[in-house]
Amino acid sequence: RPDFEKFNVKSVKLWSGTGDPTLEEWDFIADTCRALQQEMLVWANGGLPTETPFDGTMSGLIRCYKNDPDSSFRKKGRLRYASRSHYYTMMRMIEEEHGNEVVSKIKGRTIQQWYDKWSEDGQLATAHTKIKMLRILFGYGTTLLEDADCIRLRSILSGMKFPLAKHRIQRLTVEQAIAVRAKAHEMGRPSIALAQAFQFECMFRQKDCIGEWVPISEPGMSDTIVN
Repeated sequence: RPDFEKFNVKSVKLWSGTGDPTLEEWDFIADTCRALQQEMLVWANGGLPTETPFDGTMSGLIRCYKNDPDSSFRKKGRLRYASRSHYYTMMRMIEEEHGNEVVSKIKGRTIQQWYDKWSEDGQLATAHTKIKMLRILFGYGTTLLEDADCIRLRSILSGMKFPLAKHRIQRLTVEQAIAVRAKAHEMGRPSIALAQAFQFECMFRQKDCIGEWVPISEPGMSDTIVN
């Protein structure tokens, strides 16, 4: 279009870090590229739509949740970068398996059958995570799309219980923590030894001690920037 200067998106930094992106980060990058490409093509044909129409399928529900500026997925600061990348992966998996399913035809028995299939071979953690993603999607369809079938399915899911994976019973011992610190000093990496000491003694998570790599486009400030 001749008025190309009015198109707001000039460039988007998709990833920043050391080494190669993880599989979840690759999925996030690929999905973001597809979404940006679609936005550009729609704009080139007359402008970006104010909202994504819901076509009644699981794929349509996922597409709306990803693109709706009022959804928790798109609002700045509502989800951590790692959580959003994880959601991308879960939604991609659900869409590949059940994207063509019409939401109005999904019943409680349908969801139970999906869960049974997902949890085969002991994959309880993955199955439970997908169920959580369904709760989020139907919750979005209830509150923002005000879709009657999403309201129905959200209510059905609220009454369904699914087994959780067993909690880990093994814990890092003081001897193991000391061994990690000794090896870190041997390798000339005292910062790793210090981080391990803080993690063990204060029961911190790793990212509480060393942070995490996120794109510069994410909200918040950092003293450490790569590339």
